[in-house]
Amino acid sequence: MAKLAKTAANKTAANKTATRRPDVGGNEMLTLLDFVRFAVSRFVEAKLTFAHGTADPVAEAAFLVCEALHLHPAQFDSSPRRKLPKSST
Repeated sequence: MAKLAKTAANKTAANKTATRRPDVGGNEMLTLLDFVRFAVSRFVEAKLTFAHGTADPVAEAAFLVCEALHLHPAQFDSSPRRKLPKSST
């Protein structure tokens, strides 16, 4: 019984780590640049390496944010400080 409880506790701890959410208030991540900066900090923390298509965490984060929001990368280049509509966040 104790082994089962310990296994369940380990799974719960692993899930909390895997589903870590941004620790920000509702009005702090409003622009494309906010999301890119958050992604870059997470990439650096995870010590990711970049080789296929992008060479640094900023380029990778910008690409992923644009993909997630169905934006063309040129839209990020032209207005990274553009506020996102409420439905996007």
